[in-house]
Amino acid sequence: MSMRTVSAAVGAFVVAVCGSAALAQHHEEIQAAVDAQGRLHMHTHAPMPFMVPESPFVGIPGYATAEIALASLPSDHPAIGLFMLPATVDIRAVLVAADPGMQVFGIPQPLQVGQEIAMGAPVIHVLPVWHLPNGLPGQEYNISFYFRDASGQLQDSEVFELSFVPVPAPGGAALMGLGALGVCARRRR
Repeated sequence: MSMRTVSAAVGAFVVAVCGSAALAQHHEEIQAAVDAQGRLHMHTHAPMPFMVPESPFVGIPGYATAEIALASLPSDHPAIGLFMLPATVDIRAVLVAADPGMQVFGIPQPLQVGQEIAMGAPVIHVLPVWHLPNGLPGQEYNISFYFRDASGQLQDSEVFELSFVPVPAPGGAALMGLGALGVCARRRR
């Protein structure tokens, strides 16, 4: 399958998801926030590693999900020193590093180190496709970003790391287990 086919499939999916509020479901969020000194921060309550199921997307093999959003903090949290972003910012998530086999799709192709996902101004809610084309179930994969404000109003965040683990569908894991039992039984004979 060509990269152009995969890129077109991802681009169409991301546009469809971002353009349709009806598709909104519960999902995890990586939130951009600002502290009292004007520095960006990453905030999340989501437990890591994030679970990545077998890809439901045509043309995107392996494991993939669009259920982990890049978003803006929806309300101030003075107890932890984090606040909502000003409406005049232009937030970007800049890719710093990724383990081999870990990808995140911008539109329309996987990001390379140094490239960024344009998140925009609040209210921010972007659903990139997180992709592990050859992920090994149970193995953890990491990807690192920092937030920057293209408008120049806020200071860059520190680099933060996100962790992902591929998880086969329950039926797929059972089939793999049955296959392994068959191989073991055959070797005993």
